Amino acid sequence: MSTVLFWAAFDQSKFSSAYVVSESRFTMKDNYGRNIYWDHGKKIFVVDNKYIFAYCGDVLYPITILSKLKEFIENKLLDFDHKSFENKIKLIREYILPSYKKYPIKESFSILFLSVNNKKINLSQLDFKNNNCDTKIFDIREPVKVEYNGLTGLKETLFSPFTLVIGSGSSYYIPLEKSFNKKGAVYSRDKFKCLYKMVNDQLDEFSYGPLQIARIYTDGVAKPIGFIDNEKKFLYGEEINDDILNDEFEWRNKNFEVCNSKTLKLKLGSQAQP
Repeated sequence: MSTVLFWAAFDQSKFSSAYVVSESRFTMKDNYGRNIYWDHGKKIFVVDNKYIFAYCGDVLYPITILSKLKEFIENKLLDFDHKSFENKIKLIREYILPSYKKYPIKESFSILFLSVNNKKINLSQLDFKNNNCDTKIFDIREPVKVEYNGLTGLKETLFSPFTLVIGSGSSYYIPLEKSFNKKGAVYSRDKFKCLYKMVNDQLDEFSYGPLQIARIYTDGVAKPIGFIDNEKKFLYGEEINDDILNDEFEWRNKNFEVCNSKTLKLKLGSQAQP
């Protein structure tokens, strides 16, 4: 279950970075078979400051195997960095499938894997189901053209970031994005606002809790981003009550504005979003 959103941001019709955003809800069953929820689950992994993994569907197996995979990559226990994107995907499949086949509960799940090579954003989706893995690789070479009715009533065209949304919340997110597009709202902040609205309004039972954000730049550097909501700070779905000592760490609010982690207000020199 749950929802994962990807989009590729651009400046002057060229991609500059890409974002992955998710919510934080884990859904389980109680002794009577009823759904119970925990809104603190980690669904995004930034690995070695180079790669981003995110998942939806089953939660117990993916969070376990991705935690191990992160350690293996960062400690150079896998020959990962020097492989092509296609061979990285092959290695991920080969690492996960043997233990997945032994997993006693055959719940399905999907993993998004994101990296950059030679300033090109690479994105794949790995769908695990019934002891198998189907893989998709997405071509995101240029922004998508979107037509909408302008203020004059005439058709106008804007460039929109390439967007992918997966999980149970996708059927709720897609109509919201289309309604934004009709108004000519197609930028990164609008993608984020759509997901925030979908999650905050609890449109999908399985998608709720603080948003988790990660960004990868076309120079290949990947970083997590903190989230500020209702005067509280969150990272990977967990509230942080202490002061943030690392001023270089980026924080965003529900309007996708860059904020100061101490004041929780718009960061000095940052642009306010409509």
